Amino acid sequence: MSIFTKNAVRHALGTLRDKQSKWKSKHDVSPLGTVDEECLPDAKRLLRQLRSASPERFHWLRETGLLNAAIGQAISNGRETYRRFSAFYVSHEHAEEESQRQMLWEVTSLLPFFGTIREVIEIGSLGIDCGQKPVWPDVEHRDLAEYCRQASPERYEIGCREGSLNINVVAICAAARLVRQQMLAAGVDANFVEEYVHTRMHMAVVGTRRKPDSLHELIAATGTWYSNEMYYVYVHLFGFETVAQRHFYNLGAGCFHHPLWQNVDLPSDYYAGIPIDIAWNAESCLPVAAPAGKAGAVYTSHTIEHLHDAGAENLFKEAYRLLSPGGFFRITCPDFDRYYAGFEENNLFGFSLPPKAGFDSREQAVSAGFIQEFAQEFSPMYVSHRQDNPSYQKALTAGIKIPNPLDRQQLESMIAQYGRDEALVQVTKSTSPDLHQYIPGDHVNWWPYKRIVEFGHNAGFKRIYRSTYGQSKSTIMQDTAHFDKTVPEISIYVEMVK
Repeated sequence: MSIFTKNAVRHALGTLRDKQSKWKSKHDVSPLGTVDEECLPDAKRLLRQLRSASPERFHWLRETGLLNAAIGQAISNGRETYRRFSAFYVSHEHAEEESQRQMLWEVTSLLPFFGTIREVIEIGSLGIDCGQKPVWPDVEHRDLAEYCRQASPERYEIGCREGSLNINVVAICAAARLVRQQMLAAGVDANFVEEYVHTRMHMAVVGTRRKPDSLHELIAATGTWYSNEMYYVYVHLFGFETVAQRHFYNLGAGCFHHPLWQNVDLPSDYYAGIPIDIAWNAESCLPVAAPAGKAGAVYTSHTIEHLHDAGAENLFKEAYRLLSPGGFFRITCPDFDRYYAGFEENNLFGFSLPPKAGFDSREQAVSAGFIQEFAQEFSPMYVSHRQDNPSYQKALTAGIKIPNPLDRQQLESMIAQYGRDEALVQVTKSTSPDLHQYIPGDHVNWWPYKRIVEFGHNAGFKRIYRSTYGQSKSTIMQDTAHFDKTVPEISIYVEMVK
């Protein structure tokens, strides 16, 4: 049983059962417990679907008590989706359909994570006493805790007080041991392995402030380490040098974290705290500080809608420059054709940024939601959406003027006069670069499939095709634990090959 004994596993799982109540969501919906009558139909349906999708994992989750968290959180998020959509002039039938689809996506999308979580749990990371007094099994745990104390005294103190330090240190060390074994077994240089593992351990322990209290937080705490199989895939496909140098780039990465990839993003007050390996402003039209022709893969998720045309053109060209011959560039962003269909059909169902209540008519709400998706500052709900944002307040203090909102009649008039595409180009070109410097998270562009293809061809890509969620032709980007995670229900997926 690898590096741990059967007795250790038995003890860890036994401790888990004793502490099941700490890991249950507010809806205890596993066959081992009870469930609110209101949620019972959803719980039974999701249990059947999960059992059908993966019987072995279903029974293991039931045994450890994690089934409660998986189903409970799916129901909770699904009900929230229903409340959100039903408040915005969406029919009961559509809101219920979206709610059930969200529940199913939540519970089935967890499946790729279970292998990683299981490894950490079986080592005993959840069987550690999460009391206030830290207890370290060996020197590696003590050294990691001491690094946390020196690097971030405040987080160390909070971790000791809240009990998070124990569980996070043990989980990180457990995952580190597995990764160390994988890399050494694959023939990676031992000195590089130690440097790499220790760097990742230090980053992880300083970045964790409390013990996870839900299945999703447990996934976030442990999901940055790869399983044996996936690491071997990287080495097999790209060789030791590419993997060791981490020549895999996520452009506009946000909170993405993967031990073999580098995050390329814009440091700013608006995105304060996001992990960045390479600082880069796509709108500057400067190159990424990385070598040309070395990348095994490049990925960008929900970034190009935040860039004006020049910045987006730079991003596409940089992706092409970074890639080695035959490398894949995968793009995901909001599907504008879906939004425009909703605008034409006067249907709010499916906008990623649904408007707040308070519009006099469904038409006004649809128009506000639609404009919010491609020229956010012109949306009638922009001020209410941003008024509590510190960056927005800084922009006002600096004298940046917020443009007058664009209403449905004005937009329809422009489309009738110039045609859809030209009208949208005029609107997005009118967005304020000065405001965007303060709030780079605003949507300032629109991306139907044909426009993505056009930018790809201009960057030099010859082979371009439409993809779907989790169906990349690049093996490493089929991993939905790390890729295609952002609002897949409203996203378009496109791949390009150099």
